[in-house]
Amino acid sequence: MGLLSYLKIGVLVAALAVGGGFVWHYQHLKAQNRILKAEVVTLQRIAEIYERDAEIDKEIADEKARVDRLTPAELDAEYERLRQYGRAGKSANP
Repeated sequence: MGLLSYLKIGVLVAALAVGGGFVWHYQHLKAQNRILKAEVVTLQRIAEIYERDAEIDKEIADEKARVDRLTPAELDAEYERLRQYGRAGKSANP
C-alpha cells in the first residue's frame, strides 16, 4: 500500500468520525426534544390544576364572605335549608 492509500483511509476515517459525531448529536437533540415536550405537557397540566384550585379558593372565599354578612336569623335559616337538602339527597344549590 502506498502513501496515497493510507491518506485515503485516513480521510475516510476522519469523515466517518465527523459524520458519526453529527449523527450522535442529532439523535441526542431528538431525545432532548422529546423529553422537553413531555415536560411542557406536564407543566401545562399542573398549571390547569393550579387554575382550578384558584377558582375553587375564590368560590370558597366568596361564600365565606356571603355567610359572614348574614344575620343570626338568616344564618339559622340557611343552616336549616342546607340540612333539609342534605337529608333529601338534593343539591344544596338553589
